[in-house]
Amino acid sequence: MREKALRMSRNSRKIGMILLLAIAASMLATAAPAPAPAFAKAEAVEDGESDEGAAPAPTAAPSSPTDSNPAAAAGTGQASKSLNPNVGSQTGLPLPRFVSLRTAEVNARTGPGKRYPIDWVYKRKNLPVQVVDEFGTWRKIREHDGTESWIHQTMVSGKDTALVVTNEALLYDRNSKRSRPIARLQSGLIAEVVRCQDDRCQLQIANQRGWVGKADLWGALIGR
Repeated sequence: MREKALRMSRNSRKIGMILLLAIAASMLATAAPAPAPAFAKAEAVEDGESDEGAAPAPTAAPSSPTDSNPAAAAGTGQASKSLNPNVGSQTGLPLPRFVSLRTAEVNARTGPGKRYPIDWVYKRKNLPVQVVDEFGTWRKIREHDGTESWIHQTMVSGKDTALVVTNEALLYDRNSKRSRPIARLQSGLIAEVVRCQDDRCQLQIANQRGWVGKADLWGALIGR
């Protein structure tokens, strides 16, 4: 009986040790953090690659009198901050100055920013316009007929162009009073200005070059 009691005591101790080990293992398993999913790192890399080269998220515009009052910037010509009204506040270039439209479609907005509505869309690449004001990356432009709007600076080109504004414009082969006319130009024609001399400018029209009277043109170099 005594030996049987000893065997039962030993068995009880073994069972107790097994239970303690099982409880400890269970507690460790509960406390250990769950392993990260295998695709988490791959997703993070993919997100980073998709943003490469993209424009940064827009931030709040700097506080300024015209920014807090958009109507003033859009309609009163007060967007420029330069002390000299004849110099652009952003570029330091003369105001007004001639530029041309870079692409065949340019959005003309009512104010200097994408939050302003599009008034119309220009569809004439190389159309000469005058920059009359600057605000950040936006340029206020004026057409030949005096119409004004705001376009983004990326839509502006430094290419010298001119607009034929009369129906009597003649293209001459040389800049001379004895030169002969070689073509009659239609009003509204856009041409690249090569140079201006005296009262005429030399234009590049497709593969043809010739001279036109300044009085028949509106655009770059005309007043020089």
